[in-house]
Amino acid sequence: MLTAQGVDWQGKMLGRYRLKRLLGRGGMGEVWQAEDTELDRQIAIKLLTPVLRHEKEYLDAFAAEARLAAALEHPHILPVHDFGEFSSGDDVITYLISPLVDGGSLRDHLKKRKEILPVTVALNYLRQAAEAIDYAHSKHILHRDIKPGNMLLQENWLFLSDFGLAKLLTTHTYRSRTHAGAGTPGYIAPEQIRGRAEPASDLYSLAVVAYQLLTGHLPFLDDDPFGVFLKHLNETPPPPRQYNPSLPEAMEQTILQGLAKLPAERHSSCLAFVSELEHNWQAHGQALDPETTLIAPWNKRVLANLPTQQMDNTASEQSSQTITPITVSDEVTYIQHPSSTTPTGIENKKEERQEATTQKIVGRRGFLAGGAAAALFLAGGGLAASTLYQLAQKPGPKKMSTGVPVLKLTGHTEEVYNVRWNPQGRYLASCGVDANVLIWDIDNLIPSSTKQIRTASQPSTLWKPDTKYESSYLIDWSPDGHTLAMVSDKDTWGGTNTAIETVDIFAPHPRPDWYLGNKMLPITINTIIQCLAWSPKGDLIATSHTNSSINPSEVKVILWHAHQPTQQVTILNDATTRPQDAYYPYMRSLCWSADGAWVIGVDTVFKVHLWNVAVPTQPQSFTLPNRLTAYPQAKIFRFSIAASPANSTRIAVSDGDVAVIYDIQQKKNLRLLGSDDPEARQALAGPGTSQYYSQVNPLVWSPDGRYLAGSYLSAKKIFIWDLQNSNPRMKDGVQMPDFVFGQKNGHSDLIMDLSWSPDGRYLASSSFDSTVIIWQVDAA
Repeated sequence: MLTAQGVDWQGKMLGRYRLKRLLGRGGMGEVWQAEDTELDRQIAIKLLTPVLRHEKEYLDAFAAEARLAAALEHPHILPVHDFGEFSSGDDVITYLISPLVDGGSLRDHLKKRKEILPVTVALNYLRQAAEAIDYAHSKHILHRDIKPGNMLLQENWLFLSDFGLAKLLTTHTYRSRTHAGAGTPGYIAPEQIRGRAEPASDLYSLAVVAYQLLTGHLPFLDDDPFGVFLKHLNETPPPPRQYNPSLPEAMEQTILQGLAKLPAERHSSCLAFVSELEHNWQAHGQALDPETTLIAPWNKRVLANLPTQQMDNTASEQSSQTITPITVSDEVTYIQHPSSTTPTGIENKKEERQEATTQKIVGRRGFLAGGAAAALFLAGGGLAASTLYQLAQKPGPKKMSTGVPVLKLTGHTEEVYNVRWNPQGRYLASCGVDANVLIWDIDNLIPSSTKQIRTASQPSTLWKPDTKYESSYLIDWSPDGHTLAMVSDKDTWGGTNTAIETVDIFAPHPRPDWYLGNKMLPITINTIIQCLAWSPKGDLIATSHTNSSINPSEVKVILWHAHQPTQQVTILNDATTRPQDAYYPYMRSLCWSADGAWVIGVDTVFKVHLWNVAVPTQPQSFTLPNRLTAYPQAKIFRFSIAASPANSTRIAVSDGDVAVIYDIQQKKNLRLLGSDDPEARQALAGPGTSQYYSQVNPLVWSPDGRYLAGSYLSAKKIFIWDLQNSNPRMKDGVQMPDFVFGQKNGHSDLIMDLSWSPDGRYLASSSFDSTVIIWQVDAA
């Protein structure tokens, strides 16, 4: 039989892919760097070990698992762009196409170190892996081979690779050759050894990784891999504090619970496991290190200010910890190129013997983690239009400072409701009562000096939705930055007429797609659309929907198919009955979790709703503490909810005079943010005898998730809270802002919206005074 290792593929064409150089080799095949000749980009090809043409079980299993892996879209899962097979005589070679990356694997990183990772760095990696695993589980997909070798790194960003490949080892083809099932001996769960993998099995493997990262050792070692299997089945792992006495006892107990022999005794999810580790670390008096912020490696401004060898030089936290050798058992052979240097470090000889033995008996799984294979590509120097790129781009601000106004945009003639930065960072969109959507080329408008504010009145592009609409009050960009979604309305004799449209604003002759009024939702009169949010994956648009003519107490959230306005929509019903006299009785703000798995909304009775898009049934919900109970006539002018761009379980939601940071996984409030600024505490006159009590909105996160910016109804200022400030100013249990600005050269009326630039350098604000102001908030 032909073997992949027995053929020199260099320079050969595989369809449209030209193979260029060998990156890694293992028991399941080889990884090659290749060129996609059609798209002119570098990719990685995994050539799996050939099988005979008649081995249909394996070929069918490969196709099924490859399709499942290709369907996974998550910022911490290495995507599968393509897969296929080709014949060579009686043999068939299957292959997978993935992005070419060059950061190496977590296994590689551990082998280069002489001491264990700082705890915050380890927790950072574990959280990213946990998010990826739990997302895959929500899609009913198991990984079956969680280990550092399948965790690829680009700077501090982690990609989990090789979904589905471990399952191929359970086919008769591979069982007959390797005499083993799926999973790597050092990391495999007891029930998986018995052939019954389940979601808790991946959690067990992640707990092994946590044990290894936090102690420098694997829980079970033996000269014989089958001896390791027996220990997983029967023995209690050594207490982690035996190797790392500086670990809090509570963290040790969390790790040991993750390694429980019975799946039911482990945590409910991987994120629950990691969140408990983080909580126990912080309860020990330790803060999560802000230097572990995930930064896009292609951001030149950030790279210029990034300390060299950031990961390896994070030693201050380790000063009290014993230097401990790292043990690695990821059974893989790497190809060292002339330009490469062989990593050095203290190796565990017993584990080396296990690794050599395992290569002979068990075979290699998931070798995409070859030292040179691991990082996101940019096709032809342009933007890779994928959720992976969008969520990986998490720069600063690097040096947060009080905002300095550098640019005032005066193109609108009436109140400006919404302002949104294009995900690519160059353009800013604004809209308001004058029904004009203006696109500003900020790169060409920002002055070179911040000493004097510049004014601009002419946008680069103007879009007027339709002459029949009087105002455009909601906008949002698609994740790839090409298309703008808008909500517009007009008061008529019959009521309010509202419409949703999307348009490629940069097309030579843009033509909109209209969403409201199609056969799925034919009613337009008195339909109120209060919220608009484009999914991070780009495939769905969420809006809120209610009709005052039919049932003003019924709230619906609608998921529209992007670019397909006539396709069947998904309606996420909220069965909670609103009081008929409720003020604006509908959803007032919507957002998506960073991973696109959840739609999250807040309504006018202080209730937060969470819909799992994969299972769009009745939402989970929780009620915010009503801080207006002492003010029965008080009204809420506007609600705001925003999801952290760096943490898929964390949201910020306005609750009267404070913003609540809430973790949807832990189901608890993490902190309250507010201000004692006299202007922020003022109440404004409302309709009749009512008042608008002090309230914070809108809310927006910095791209790295470290800062939260907001404004108050009466203050005309911008307030920013540092969520990683280890010693914030507190008052009555509420964290006070770290930065306040806007008193000089700011807005003269209510601030309606805020938007943070993707590079973290600027904050845009829109106002009832008909202007937009760009503030420089990064002094780096």
